Amino acid sequence: MTRTSIFLLIACISNVGILFGQSDKAKLKEGNSFYMKGNFQMADSVYGSISPGEYQEIASFNQGDAKFKNSDFEDAITNFSEVARSSGSEELRADAYHNLGNTYMAREEAHKAIEAYKSALRLRPNDEDTRHNLAAALKMMKQQQNQDQQDQDQDQDQQDQEQQNQDQQDQDQDQQNQDQHDQDEQNQDQQNQDQQRQGEDDKDQQPQPHQISPQDAQRMLESLNKGEKEIQAKLKKAKGKAQKKKIEKDW
Repeated sequence: MTRTSIFLLIACISNVGILFGQSDKAKLKEGNSFYMKGNFQMADSVYGSISPGEYQEIASFNQGDAKFKNSDFEDAITNFSEVARSSGSEELRADAYHNLGNTYMAREEAHKAIEAYKSALRLRPNDEDTRHNLAAALKMMKQQQNQDQQDQDQDQDQQDQEQQNQDQQDQDQDQQNQDQHDQDEQNQDQQNQDQQRQGEDDKDQQPQPHQISPQDAQRMLESLNKGEKEIQAKLKKAKGKAQKKKIEKDW
């Protein structure tokens, strides 16, 4: 089984050479057989049955391969991380870090994949597959950052648009309220004008006192004065006659 690069868009990951013992040798061979036939679930089960000892480290690494092929990325990370930490072989540790990076790439966790590939290159600086995969991880991280920025911009644009819509709704509502207020004032003014006009019409319909000119008033006053003088003269004349008659009688 050979290691292939995620840079080539192939999701395979590597195994190292297989050592053989007695009963564990047979299990390891059986697990490899299942793996090569594409029965990754059975391979996973067989590798997991190998007891701690001489072949357990290789079995754990191969089990991580089987889990990766079976899309069990979480458990594959556990297997590769354990081998990368504990193995005494720099080659096996480099392979474990490389495969760990591939697993993180499968989960689109570019930043974690970058750290894993860097760890592999520290142990094996001339590994071209790991260098290619590191470049792919860096590219993925850049794309993710750009996408995140686009998402943030879209969210901000959406928020701005929603705010503009809300502001427009508020303005429309304010305008409606103002229009209604103006209409109410116009209606009230019209009602007041109608009431005032009705009052004037009622006033016009009421009987009006006789109007006389100043000249007529003067003539009427003069006539009244003349009449009063005539009456006074008559009264005075009548009184004089009465006194005269009375004196004549006494004589």
